[in-house]
Amino acid sequence: MRLKTTLDQWQTLYEIDRAGSIQAAALQLNKSHTTLIYALRKLEDQLGVTLVQVEGRRAVLSEDGKSLLRRASSMLEQARELELISEEYKTNKSYFSRKQRL
Repeated sequence: MRLKTTLDQWQTLYEIDRAGSIQAAALQLNKSHTTLIYALRKLEDQLGVTLVQVEGRRAVLSEDGKSLLRRASSMLEQARELELISEEYKTNKSYFSRKQRL
């Protein structure tokens, strides 16, 4: 089964919620405001729900957005853990390969 969404899209939603605005999230992610708007709208289209309500300069998650982000947050945390573990594997392999050469 092919996924409709990406980790990057969920990370975008997470940062928008954390930062409180799309502009602040764009700065955190080092992306343009337009890029984040596009990613957010694409995620909403793919899921068929409204995730964020823009109120002036603030971006507020809808109830659906809050519920989905709670679940996505654990997925993002697991992805971070996988990256840390892979770094440890890489470090250990480098250590062992150097030791074998000596």
